[in-house]
Amino acid sequence: MNVTVEVNGSALLDFEDSKEGSFCDEQLITLKNRFCCPEDESPLITMLSKNVKNYEFEITCKSCNKIYKRKENLLK
Repeated sequence: MNVTVEVNGSALLDFEDSKEGSFCDEQLITLKNRFCCPEDESPLITMLSKNVKNYEFEITCKSCNKIYKRKENLLK
């Protein structure tokens, strides 16, 4: 899983057991406060928007190996 977070900086999280995935155009679904894979509803990441201006991430589902992208500007 690769996650880049920008709030006066950035971070990259890449886990040892990460595998190559393939990009897709599908959107993540939201269950409770989690972004989940639309194929099997497995939870992938939780974004807490408190004090966050915007975010952008790419995440690979371990079940289906699809890479999902999401970008959101929380300032309205």
